[in-house]
Amino acid sequence: MITTKTLSNGRTNVYEPLGASTMYNITLLTSTNTQLVKFPITTAMINPGNLQRAEIDLVFRKADNSLKSAVIKVSMAF
Repeated sequence: MITTKTLSNGRTNVYEPLGASTMYNITLLTSTNTQLVKFPITTAMINPGNLQRAEIDLVFRKADNSLKSAVIKVSMAF
């Protein structure tokens, strides 16, 4: 585990230097440690030094905590 952050109003920010050709698992848990979602992110095809910003927007259904949508946005500088 690299970092753990608590959501505040459904949001959080994480700054973490990424390694080259590395696989990271992103896991979102409820306050009772129930896993909502887990997915991999990799730097295999990019130079992490060129990564300016990444944003992951997840929307869940309130009724059953199932994932409704996910959008990943990445900004690169060359």
